[in-house]
Amino acid sequence: MPSSNPFDWLSDDAPSRRELVLTVVVTVLIVFQLFLAETIFWGWLVAGFLVSTVVVRPLAASSIGAQAGAWFRLIGYAGRAVVLVFFFVVVWAGLAVLSPPDGLVNSLAAGGMLGILAVATLETVLAHGYGLPWFR
Repeated sequence: MPSSNPFDWLSDDAPSRRELVLTVVVTVLIVFQLFLAETIFWGWLVAGFLVSTVVVRPLAASSIGAQAGAWFRLIGYAGRAVVLVFFFVVVWAGLAVLSPPDGLVNSLAAGGMLGILAVATLETVLAHGYGLPWFR
């Protein structure tokens, strides 16, 4: 049964340095693209942030997330590669058919990566004991 305490949704382990570096690099690249866009869609940026923070931990910590994670591990590396390629093809096709403004896509992606960066930062702070006393 999932916990109702939000801090139970976070991992007890800090993300690895490789995970943190990759998250920071991808976030910087996406946010840089956002600055090049003519328009920033603030609503989509916030939506990307909120959706990614919900999907990254609370949904992953739920029973549905546990089942999806178990299935994803069960299918092995080749199966994961097929799922990821399928996901990217669907996203690419959707973008090609709908052709949303670049600023909208960049805003959504930047918000999502900023959400992932926020969760990774919070996990690192809490795992290393840098958190404020009321955080655990």
